[in-house]
Amino acid sequence: MTIRGVGIRTAEAFCAYVDDVRRFARTHQVGSYFGLVPCQDSSAGKDRFGHITRDGPPTVRKLLCEATWMGIRHNPQLREFFERVMNDDPDRKKIALVATAHYLCRIMAAMLRSGEVWRDPRKQEPQQEQEQEQEQKQEQEQKQEQKQEQQDGLRPAVEGAPPRKTPRQKAVVF
Repeated sequence: MTIRGVGIRTAEAFCAYVDDVRRFARTHQVGSYFGLVPCQDSSAGKDRFGHITRDGPPTVRKLLCEATWMGIRHNPQLREFFERVMNDDPDRKKIALVATAHYLCRIMAAMLRSGEVWRDPRKQEPQQEQEQEQEQKQEQEQKQEQKQEQQDGLRPAVEGAPPRKTPRQKAVVF
């Protein structure tokens, strides 16, 4: 579910049908299990790739295709893969969609196998910048607090201790 475009139902259906991902030797076999690979007709040493095999559960294939559409919109890595397969040819849009769904299926299987969450390489750099900005803000706030304490003359003897009483401050007894 950490992949942009993949929702709760898609993740549930994928996990339910895959069950134990370790039963597949390679992630490409998961795509074949769901029928997202092309049929291969060969004769006289010539190979012809046709439509997808449609083996496996049609529900998951449908959910993966819908998740792929959303992923193409919101996930730059999936969009890049889709555009590379489509190759600026609008007639290849559905071919590219199924190829991207197969790619997404392999990614999900690899994530299940390793137990890792989705890492978007383009998203890591802004996060590091945000962390650095937060650290700088905290340092600035600490410096401002120290300056304010020095100006007020209420500098504590020990860090974390209450401030010392200066001659200007007298204890009030009730």
